[in-house]
Amino acid sequence: MSNPHLPDLRAEVSAQYVLDYIPRESDTLLVVMAPTPRLVLMKYPFAQSSLHLADRFLSFYTNAPYRNVNAIVTFARASGYRRLLFIGSSKGGSGALLWSSIAQEVQRDMAVQCIAFSPQTMLFPHNPVLDELPSYRISLDRLEGKGRAHLAKDFRRFGNIQDFIRGRTALTTVYYSSGYGMDVAEADRLRRVPGLRLIPVDLPFHGSIMPFTLTSGDQAAIERLADKLYADAAKDPDLARSLPDRREDFVSSLRKLSAASLNDVIAETLARGTAGRRKRLRLMNGLFRLYRRQGWV
Repeated sequence: MSNPHLPDLRAEVSAQYVLDYIPRESDTLLVVMAPTPRLVLMKYPFAQSSLHLADRFLSFYTNAPYRNVNAIVTFARASGYRRLLFIGSSKGGSGALLWSSIAQEVQRDMAVQCIAFSPQTMLFPHNPVLDELPSYRISLDRLEGKGRAHLAKDFRRFGNIQDFIRGRTALTTVYYSSGYGMDVAEADRLRRVPGLRLIPVDLPFHGSIMPFTLTSGDQAAIERLADKLYADAAKDPDLARSLPDRREDFVSSLRKLSAASLNDVIAETLARGTAGRRKRLRLMNGLFRLYRRQGWV
């Protein structure tokens, strides 16, 4: 199922952003923002159409956000979508917070929502909490004119995400790992942002999205995920710093959880933004019972 508006979108989006589009029968467009220079969740069985993005320069999606959000809004409107839901984790979560707030600002005919997992929320001025991420230090170097210095202007302008989104926040849910210091510190910055709710996930490492992408109780899937991540960490310094030192600690942490699926989280989020009160309450109550069993709320 081709989309005649996709070439225009590709032409308008900044060259540093890789994108791909998977159409499905839905009135919602998911904007899935990767934490790495590579697209993620391409094989996840979303129920909605999905537009996947990756930031090749790892600039936390701060480069030309208005231009790129306007391109996505134009594409979504021309394609007949009625809702936009931005989803991202880590750097992608930062991008989801930033871009959804801009989408909320620049148009009023589509509903805009956001799900951010473990986002970084204050990039500029310098935030020592993020110094453990090598990519963050590279962004700081750009402010001093070292490599791709053209990205520095927008990094300064949009880097204080916690303040930028105030007054323009889309209906937003932020999940964060309650046992990981960076996640907790960045989530705490958002506690007074109107229209935003915070949900802790009982994990001791960065990456609160992980349990939602796994089938509950699928031990083999956890092992496969661990194999992939620890192999990828050899060439991804940010990932290497974010994972537990011991693979077995990663595996045991995920085995203890019984999380809802990412599709369930999306359905609950979309129901919050509709008039379907009974459906919304049923989904919210179901997820709340699950979170309470896990001790997250």
